[in-house]
Amino acid sequence: MILITFAGLVGGIATGALTWPSGIFPALFMSSMAGSGFAAFAAIIVMARRGEDWATGEDLREPADEMVTRLRDVAARGRALDGKEPSEPKRSRAA
Repeated sequence: MILITFAGLVGGIATGALTWPSGIFPALFMSSMAGSGFAAFAAIIVMARRGEDWATGEDLREPADEMVTRLRDVAARGRALDGKEPSEPKRSRAA
């Protein structure tokens, strides 16, 4: 994400500096367009370097399931401290 932001900023600033002699409004317009283009190009590069992982998200499934389990445990302990009856947890679509 930092790479994409950095590419957008550098691309926009460089384009603004190169188009400055033609006037302020064309420079502002072109720098915003070029910055967005550079950021999109950087995003495509990052996506291509990740390989097939960007499409499946398999590498995020296990940490997400672990996080849900921990959050459910914290909620159960909170209900126990409040003296409320533990209710049946709702099953998420992912689980």
